[in-house]
Amino acid sequence: CPYYFTNSVEVTFSLKKAILWIDNLALMIENAQKELQKARKQIQDLNWQRKNDQLAGGAKLRELESNWVSLVSKNYEIERAIIQLENEVAQMKQQQGDENKENIRQDF
Repeated sequence: CPYYFTNSVEVTFSLKKAILWIDNLALMIENAQKELQKARKQIQDLNWQRKNDQLAGGAKLRELESNWVSLVSKNYEIERAIIQLENEVAQMKQQQGDENKENIRQDF
């Protein structure tokens, strides 16, 4: 039966073509999955790096904040010392002025 022979050849050819197409799709899926895994790994590596950078930045920020608090405290101490010295200088000037007045009185 020629019809059967033609259909059989066409079916066999179509099956081989379908198998090749499926194999090609499977290969494409495998490659896509490899690329996906690669991209996920890169994202994970980037996220870990960002996290480490943020943790290091946080530690540095705490260190800088501590240094800032220390410097502000030292500035406050320096300002108090300056005020105290200015008061002492003013007292000395007043005492010296009083002594000068006393000396002037004694001279007359």
